[in-house]
Amino acid sequence: MNRIVLFIILLVVNIGCNLQYDARPKNPSWGFLTTKMNGQDWNKTYRNGYQVVQGLISTGAVGSAMPCKGEFYYINSELYTDRGEVRQHLSLIKVPIVKGKYKVTPYINGHCSDSDPVYGILYTQFGDVMDDQYNILTSESNFLQIDSYDDKSKEIKGTFQLTFVLERAGSGQTLPDTIRFREGKFHTKIMDLRRK
Repeated sequence: MNRIVLFIILLVVNIGCNLQYDARPKNPSWGFLTTKMNGQDWNKTYRNGYQVVQGLISTGAVGSAMPCKGEFYYINSELYTDRGEVRQHLSLIKVPIVKGKYKVTPYINGHCSDSDPVYGILYTQFGDVMDDQYNILTSESNFLQIDSYDDKSKEIKGTFQLTFVLERAGSGQTLPDTIRFREGKFHTKIMDLRRK
């Protein structure tokens, strides 16, 4: 009997040692977003980490964090560690799908006006908790340029330049107080992930 129990324990340990945990993010991703953060490649911040890039459709609602009327579009990029933990989140909100150059302004939680330009926000995250929050520095030149949008494939391409300043420090601030994104480029697809 003891041999059988020992055999089962060794078998379970052996199987457990051979299983590899898949730490890749579960969020859908399509395309790329590259930029220099204070002169360094932002998307290579975490060694052996991952990046999620996505364009999203959203609908504002009264009382929500984004109470805009009608549909609007996001461009999101998240940086993950090699263990699958999201650490940084860059979001451009109310992205026009028409070719042109657009001003990017600070995101204000609970505020959204259809007449406002694009909103930008950057935050760090530890586990499920938002840590440091950065917002657009209005004294700098902040823009999003849409170079093309294909209505059939929903692919969107463009460039951007953003400067963020620390608005709220969390418990483990590791980034500088001012963050400059330069040489920003993206190519992604607008995905409708809303529950219907």
